[in-house]
This record gives sequence, structure tokens and C-alpha cells, in this order.
Amino acid sequence: MADLYISKKAALEAAIIAGNRPEMDEAAAATLRTAKTIAIRNRLTGDYLRSLGTAKVRGESGTGTLVNDRVIYTTDEGALSIEYGHMVRYKNQRRVRWVPGQHILQRTMKSVAL
Repeated sequence: MADLYISKKAALEAAIIAGNRPEMDEAAAATLRTAKTIAIRNRLTGDYLRSLGTAKVRGESGTGTLVNDRVIYTTDEGALSIEYGHMVRYKNQRRVRWVPGQHILQRTMKSVAL
């Protein structure tokens, strides 16, 4: 019976190869389209929708710095409040109201099957 040897670096080598494939850009673009589709249903001004984008980034640490990853991002200053919710205080009052988050990026990741 023959033995099979798999290099310990195989996962890293596969990630490096995959990170340079155009299919990764296509998957990121499809995910961005999904995010924009979800965001457009919840828009007030369109600023958040226009702030969505995709970028190719390097891995953060260790041997991952050799890997090209894709991220979906937003540059909107209110992104955290839009995503997770926030409190609104009524002018000259102690009363506050909770505005629930829209969870646009969370819903995007749940709906995209990669």
C-alpha cells in the first residue's frame, strides 16, 4: 500500500494561489452586489449605499501576509450605528429611543453562500 505525503505548507500554498485568482474578485463583487441590494431597501439618503466598496488586502500577520484576501467595506461615518443600532435623545428632554440596527453586512454574509 502506498503512503501519501501532504506538505504542512499545502494550506498556505493553496491560499496564496486562490488569492490571486479572478474568481476571488468575482465572489467579492457578487457579495458587494448583495450588500448593496440589502442596503438599498433601508436607505434614507443613499450615503451608506455609496460608501460600500470592495478591496484586495494582504493577510494581517505571520505567513498570512503572503495571501491576498478580499474585504467588503463601508466608509460611512455612521456605519456602526446603522449596522448595530443607536440611541436617539429627544431635544431638551431626558427621554431616549432605541433605533434598531439594520444589520446590512451581517445579513449579506448570511445570504451569500460561498
